[in-house]
This record gives sequence, structure tokens and C-alpha cells, in this order.
Amino acid sequence: MLCESFFKLNSTRPKLFLQEEGSPLPILLEDEMATLVDIGTGNDSIILVDVEC
Repeated sequence: MLCESFFKLNSTRPKLFLQEEGSPLPILLEDEMATLVDIGTGNDSIILVDVEC
């Protein structure tokens, strides 16, 4: 849902990752119903999208 609303992707299997400043690896966001507040995004957070078609 987050992937469709923010990134306009209709992939059958999108994966979202949260990259935070100072973290060496991004964290997989598995809860599709979570909001940006729920997942704890900060001002320096980056959301990465991996699309499997």
C-alpha cells in the first residue's frame, strides 16, 4: 500500500527498505499497512524500493 501510494508502483512484489543514517544495511519493511510514523522514519531516513516484476 505504501509502495503504491508514494511511488506509484503496481508491481506484484515490491519490497521496501529503510536506510537510516549511520546504519550499514537497510532494514526490510515487512508490514504493508505501517505508516511512516509507525516505522520510525526520521528526517535523514531514505526509503529504498526493490521491484520484482
